[in-house]
Amino acid sequence: MKMNYEQKLEKCLRVGVDIGGTFTDLFLYDEVTGDILTAKVPSTPPNFVDGVFDAFNKAEVNLSDVKRYIGHGSTIVDNALIERRLPKTALITTKGFRDILEVGRYWRQELYDLQWDKPAQDRPLVRRRDIYTVDERIGADGNIVTPLNEEQAREVAKKMRHYESVAVFFINSYANPVHEKKIEKILAEECPSIHVTLSTDLIPTIRELPRLCTTVINACILPIVDTYMKELEKRLEERGFEGELLIIQSNGGVMRSDLAINRPVYIAASGPAAGVAAATHIAKLLGIQNIITYDMGGTTVKACVVVGGEYPVTTEFELEWDMPIRVPMIDMVELGAGGGSIAWIDAGGMLRVGPQSAGAVPGPACYLRGGTEPTVTDANLVLGRLNPTTFLGGEMKISEEVARQAIKEKIAEPLGMRVEEAAMGILEIVNVIMTQACRAVTMERGYDPRDFTLIAFGGAGPMHCAYVAEELEIPKIIIPQNPGVFSAYGMCTTDFKHDFTTTFFTRIDEADLNKLNEVYQRLEEQALNELRIEGAQEKEIQLLRYAKMKYIGERLGWGLETLIPAEAITKEIVESEIRKRFEELHEKRYGFSVPGEPVQFIDLMVRGIGKVERVRLREWKESERDAQKGLKGTREVYFKEEGFIDTPIYDRSQLEPENFVRGPAVVEEPTSTTVVLKTFNLTVDKQKNLVLTRKR
Repeated sequence: MKMNYEQKLEKCLRVGVDIGGTFTDLFLYDEVTGDILTAKVPSTPPNFVDGVFDAFNKAEVNLSDVKRYIGHGSTIVDNALIERRLPKTALITTKGFRDILEVGRYWRQELYDLQWDKPAQDRPLVRRRDIYTVDERIGADGNIVTPLNEEQAREVAKKMRHYESVAVFFINSYANPVHEKKIEKILAEECPSIHVTLSTDLIPTIRELPRLCTTVINACILPIVDTYMKELEKRLEERGFEGELLIIQSNGGVMRSDLAINRPVYIAASGPAAGVAAATHIAKLLGIQNIITYDMGGTTVKACVVVGGEYPVTTEFELEWDMPIRVPMIDMVELGAGGGSIAWIDAGGMLRVGPQSAGAVPGPACYLRGGTEPTVTDANLVLGRLNPTTFLGGEMKISEEVARQAIKEKIAEPLGMRVEEAAMGILEIVNVIMTQACRAVTMERGYDPRDFTLIAFGGAGPMHCAYVAEELEIPKIIIPQNPGVFSAYGMCTTDFKHDFTTTFFTRIDEADLNKLNEVYQRLEEQALNELRIEGAQEKEIQLLRYAKMKYIGERLGWGLETLIPAEAITKEIVESEIRKRFEELHEKRYGFSVPGEPVQFIDLMVRGIGKVERVRLREWKESERDAQKGLKGTREVYFKEEGFIDTPIYDRSQLEPENFVRGPAVVEEPTSTTVVLKTFNLTVDKQKNLVLTRKR
């Protein structure tokens, strides 16, 4: 049964909504019939909730029929941090440590550039005048060195009445949270309406800068997410929604909205994380272990490498230079290159693309919303890759004439080029940027991209993926169904996930194993409690133990998260299994290991996973190999070597399994467009994924 975003389902039990910088995507799945419904509408900054309901309205969704849940991801956190649209936030810390944020690790990104400044120097998350200190000190062993000066703390708390949010970070509080808990109580008495973030509630782990930055970031965005979530929940309730609102985390799992409100730092980059999780799921269905996920939207391109069917999770992510976020996040590379990326000429007369984007408002020039700057989307339109009459299923009109004029005035005439040459130059530059992203997650980490399959999605991903695969000699590309709303699909098929971490800083051969086992049991109980609250069935719950470990002498940031056996840890297991796993991981990551060298634990972590029933993708019967049924006609499309050539245009909804298309060709669908280069052939598999293979 053919479904598209114009059709209305009688009942839908599961929904995914992804707010991007340019578009808001909707994916609906009826668990009874297996029907799928999608919608794509422009995002509506600054009130992104409007865009969510625009998508519901476009799809004519009756929210009272959504009985299970709505999975939701957004760029609210990312946009607020990047643009520094933050509420007035304060920081309370230990006396003598007021300048940790400014000093950081005292690294330099550009070692020999005397003009280089830290990116956040002119726009700090918290200004120095908003940082307050109190007398207190906890030792690294957890003992109280200097008791909290409660009278001084109360005076500081009274000053918080001028702020919307406050971060509390005391040195070594991870070892003993007593002082942070005391000041939390004082804050509740003196200014009960303020949002409070304690570092020990968020990440009770060693390393002060990552813990401080994470705590401050959480405090800065907490009021924003709180306001957004409450408005979203209110409007959903008014529309008859009685299910549960689940929020995608940066680790690829979902959690309840009330947890997301208190821990918003955990939902940074939530949309891209859902895309990686969905691509990993699709790869498992196809029996593929090693993939590169390639997600190109309106603002950025994201790439991630998945090895052995498991996507990588890191706690060493940096928002900006020397501004680490110490929460589990899918390890991906993100660069400013999307459909809305603006083409411009620098002071040296060189053509550049991005990282600035036209976004949803005003958008690319061709959107006719007031944008005047030429973008990647404008270039694709001018070169015939986009159909101006069928963009977003024909519901959004775009103008080739306006796009051509923008490229002519801003790029072609200043550089003395024809408009088509300038447009092709824009695409070549953005293709190089995207290739860099894929190279960064493969070759720079010791992987050969020729051993991987590329899974491409996002509104613009299928249009550019063949160029990336050609450059990196990737043999196969898979473009799933509904690629333009693929991250929203991921929000309907990802599991509940919760990570609980604590510091356990000791040599592995000197560890108190009784205490170590007690810590794991406590963390497992915390994970179980959260999953039970969310309704996960016991038989569907999986608990994974990890330990962050390193060789003695390596810096703390080099710790590797090593999978630990689920049984009671004994001395024999430490030496025979845990050390071996760590050294194998070290060999894989850094290219060497040092058997016999002392190893130490840094942190212990438990990841609780509550399995969610996957969306059942239909398998379709094989048909004749002739793809003529899907052929819409031909159109002049520009390619670098040939110029404009008459190119076959296919309607994806009419392509059937085993259909075969020889490149060059263009495949159109409501949420995306696929460009097949002359060096590729296209087939359709049993799940109606498009499969591009390089010609031999």
